[in-house]
Amino acid sequence: MTNKIIEREKITIEELTSKSKTQKISDIRKAIIILADSDITNKEIAERLRVSTTAVSKIKAGHYKNSNQLEKMLENGIS
Repeated sequence: MTNKIIEREKITIEELTSKSKTQKISDIRKAIIILADSDITNKEIAERLRVSTTAVSKIKAGHYKNSNQLEKMLENGIS
């Protein structure tokens, strides 16, 4: 049954298993907030999440709550 639905909707396995860019950004934002409560530096957070230290600082300061702004800022910082 599931395969028929997938075929009918023309959904690929990659689409089912991959996260959207928005979801990745949301996950990074959540991880930064969680890690910010621990005793590690912005540089260590950035290294763990593979984003720039600027991104970490801006998110912690609350400057980028809008996903579009954050997406542009993180474009080069996400590996």
